[in-house]
This record gives sequence, C-alpha cells and structure tokens, in this order.
Amino acid sequence: MTDAEGIWADKTDDELLEAGAELSEYTEDGERIIRAELQRRGLPAPDPPLGKCSRCGKSIGRSHSRECSQCGEPFPQEILQLLGGERSDIALELVLRTGDAALIPLAKSLLEAEGIEYLVRGENLQDPFGARRVGGYNYITGVAEFLVHPDDAERARTVLEGLPVASTKNLVSITPFFIVKDLQASIKFYRERLGFQLDFQGPEPDVYYARVSRDGIGIMLKTISAEVLPCPNHTRHAWARWDAYIHTLDPDVLFDEFRQHDVRFVKDLSFIDAGLWGFEIADADGYVLAFFNLRDQ
Repeated sequence: MTDAEGIWADKTDDELLEAGAELSEYTEDGERIIRAELQRRGLPAPDPPLGKCSRCGKSIGRSHSRECSQCGEPFPQEILQLLGGERSDIALELVLRTGDAALIPLAKSLLEAEGIEYLVRGENLQDPFGARRVGGYNYITGVAEFLVHPDDAERARTVLEGLPVASTKNLVSITPFFIVKDLQASIKFYRERLGFQLDFQGPEPDVYYARVSRDGIGIMLKTISAEVLPCPNHTRHAWARWDAYIHTLDPDVLFDEFRQHDVRFVKDLSFIDAGLWGFEIADADGYVLAFFNLRDQ
C-alpha cells in the first residue's frame, strides 16, 4: 500500500463520500485511489467523469464550470451541454452516426464552416458499463452521434452528405495487446517517450494491465508473471518484425518529436517498405512499432 492509499484508507466514510463528490478536484492517481477505496468499502460509486480535458487529461466532473480547473483549457461544446451550461428543452435531431474516429473531426469542421451548432454524443464519454468491469472504469468509447437543432437538421444532412455513415458498421476499433515484463516501466515509456496518455490500469489492488493511447489509437499492456516474458515478432523472425503498424499523417514531425525524447529507432525516417514512408521504433519490451504514410518513391 502506498502512502496515499494509506491516507485514504484512514479516512471516515463521510470524508470519502465527500471526496467522491469532488473527484474532479483531484489528480488522476488521487481519483483512482478514492474510487478504489469507495469500492473496497462497498460505498456508493461516484458519477463517472464526463470526459477528459483534451490538454492535460484531467477528468471532467459535473462540478466543473466551463473550463479545466487544472490547466484552464475551455471545454468543447459537447461537454458544456452535459454540464448544463448550454442546456435546451428543444429535442435535437440525429444527423450522423459513426464509429469511425477519423470522421468525427471532419464532420465537426463541415458543420462549423456552415455555422451549424451541434452536440456530439458518445465522443470522449465514460463507458457506461465501466463501473462494473474488473478494475473499475475505462474510457473506451463506441459510436458517436451528431445532433443539431431541428431547424438546422436538413441543412446539416446536406452538408454531411457523402460521408460514410457508420450505422451499418458493427466493428469500431482494434487494439494490440502486448505482454510486458514490467507494467509500470512500459506505461512510463509510452507516456514520457511517445506522448501517450494512460487511459486506465487495474484491477486494484494488484494492477497487472493497462491501456495507453494517443490521437485515437491505443495499446493494451499486460504483465503475467516472471516466467511469462514479452515475445516481440523480431525474436521469431528477423524481417517479420513489426508488432504494430500505425498509419501516420505526418511521420516527419513525429520522427523529430521522438528523436528529442531519446526513443530507440529500429529504422530511421525513410521508405521502410515499398511505398511506405516512415520509421520504426522499439518500445521498452522490444516490440517494434512502425509509423508510416503512403508515398510514391
């Protein structure tokens, strides 16, 4: 038990419940510890966070105003709607439903260019079943829905016409799951070297798996035992070394960023294969990640 966990274990039930009502005022680790202690005592679970600050990653609670209490970043329209700051009694109309994360910013830009106000339901929101999962809550999201005022619905549908609507799609995303030697060391590598954020880890008290993500792509990490070690592809076949294959809009910029953080490159910025411009890195456990974009040679 850490010092922080010990401090909260000594709190009274009333003190814990009071802290649970103000989780957005605590750090990510503080929130995790408070939730775990409430769960251990069988006390009511706090409301799930509405999302995370896009700048610092701090959870957004219902007690927030219009901006992040930690970094001052203004909240997006969809979060303001949930906070009640932009609440309306008018029933909004659904104009787009998509499970493709790449379409969300495109749809936003199209609507904003036309001056159409919208609400995105389902983006960056708490998984409603997370509180029942082993290890607590997580931030895996599903389908995003765009809603607009009824007066703007026809115009919005015209603007968004041509976008591949995902209502017929059932599969949303896929996440690699790497067995690692030291979970905390792996989390540290992805956060400090690659700029990923920690989405969740669990279950308490013996944490053995986690999810990290950046720009909508995620990787699951799991430690098993001292006898079960990582087995990257390159240990089984030299040229079939890629463990993850990540399409990247601008590999040049990302290469410069990673180079400044002393990331170990397996292959520098170049054509890593026919028509694939990018680079390869090795993570803390030797897994090889290829970042690339399609380009004519």
